[in-house]
Amino acid sequence: MKKMLVFALVLAVCSPVMAGSNFSAGAIGNAIVQPGGNRDADYALNIEGANNGSFASYGVVRFDSAGLLNVIEAAFPGGYEIQSISLEVTQWNAGFTTNGQVDLYFTEDDTTSLAPGVNSGQTYPWSATDFAPHQMLSSYNFVEVASGHTESHVLYDINSPDAASTALLNDFLNDSLLSVALVDADANVAATYAGYTNFNYDGPALVVNAIVPEPATLGLLACGFLAVIRKR
Repeated sequence: MKKMLVFALVLAVCSPVMAGSNFSAGAIGNAIVQPGGNRDADYALNIEGANNGSFASYGVVRFDSAGLLNVIEAAFPGGYEIQSISLEVTQWNAGFTTNGQVDLYFTEDDTTSLAPGVNSGQTYPWSATDFAPHQMLSSYNFVEVASGHTESHVLYDINSPDAASTALLNDFLNDSLLSVALVDADANVAATYAGYTNFNYDGPALVVNAIVPEPATLGLLACGFLAVIRKR
């Protein structure tokens, strides 16, 4: 029984501690892409299905991934591992806000203009050529809660990687910008969020969880103490 207790103590105090932290960065731009091009309103980020007529739209958000990566590398100079990457959006609801499905895409197109009021050549509806090349990441059901409510949507998870999310991770690690599209997946949805220049709520944010194993000083000391006991 004593040997079992000692063995359990060794496992408890001699294992490495996993230290993780969240790092976030606000968007540097976003667009509501309608049939006529970018809507003149980067203070909002609306994803509206086809039944919304001329207001039908998908959204694109862009982040300074290189700047965020520099912060992570400064925090973990000895190395790190990315555990997850998520998109946070804050609801900014209106009378037309309607529940429905939204698809998330990773796009490699970091050059098409997201400037408000510009016809960048990309128009609603979303197609294979919009912000191409792109890959679908996942879908979620938008549910109206209240203005100011923050949603978090996983773009990459180390425990369940696939081709699209791994491509997004590689882009984050090796490119200077990261772009994500939010696309209507049913005709009635009107998911309404604060844009990056919103005057009431936080705009879209990219949240990265990074982790690095650290030696537990107390655990190492305890291991040495147990080794001395064993010798005696």
